Amino acid sequence: MDISDTDRINAELIDESVPIEERWQTFKQVFKKKYPDPAEDAERRSVFNHNVEQINKHNRAFENGEVSFSQGVNQFADLRATEFKAYVRKHGGKNDRQVDEPSS
Repeated sequence: MDISDTDRINAELIDESVPIEERWQTFKQVFKKKYPDPAEDAERRSVFNHNVEQINKHNRAFENGEVSFSQGVNQFADLRATEFKAYVRKHGGKNDRQVDEPSS
């Protein structure tokens, strides 16, 4: 996948005019996500929805000049903040005190 594909897909994943179920299916396809059962799929979809809402909120602040960078969806968009923090620690990221919780 080249940069233009990545940009196009990310734009679709955060586009609020695209139904969330369509964005969820695209996310799972692009990042090859599979969940063991429908309950886990529903839980991950809920986390994804929350994270996308936070990304969109942040990006509105970016458009208004309130923050200096925009955000996008990546392979971690179905993880809770605590799960992402644990992943970063496990894979050689910063220690506990250096990994900030995302703002809400």
